[in-house]
Amino acid sequence: MAEISQFLGPGIQAGVGLIQGIIGGIGMARQAKREPKYEIPKEVREAMSKAKGMADEGMPAAQRVAAEQRIRQNAFMALKGAQDRRGGLASSPNIQAGMDAAALKLAAEDTAIRQENQRFQYSALMAGASYADKAFANRWQANANKMQMFRSLAGAGIANVTGAATSLSTRSLYDSIYG
Repeated sequence: MAEISQFLGPGIQAGVGLIQGIIGGIGMARQAKREPKYEIPKEVREAMSKAKGMADEGMPAAQRVAAEQRIRQNAFMALKGAQDRRGGLASSPNIQAGMDAAALKLAAEDTAIRQENQRFQYSALMAGASYADKAFANRWQANANKMQMFRSLAGAGIANVTGAATSLSTRSLYDSIYG
């Protein structure tokens, strides 16, 4: 009975270590399959798509048409006023210059709106990237924590099996020396 009891402690330790190692190894294998994959949220993709569409546009079409109509209307009114004052064709270069200046101003406004939309697109892209990075980092850290737990369990199992083997070899050495 004494011989059995000397192996009981290290045997239990080795058995527990073996179970820990198996559970840890299985857990690591399962957790490795669950590793999160980087995905951009659909809302971010939608925002990026809308921002890209806006970046390709300048002034809204209705606003541009209304501005062009105002330019033509102002030119017509100027020409009509010139006829009433007997300016006639002599004032047409001034009217044309006014139309050209108004058209240039409209083009500048259109360009400014397009540039603002492009800045908006860049901001939307950067904000989307930031949120996606944060979400992925959170998923990654949770996975890494679980993987570390399983590694620790496997390591404890190895330590217990090694400890049991050390106890047995120490006991065997003690018995051979002291009989």
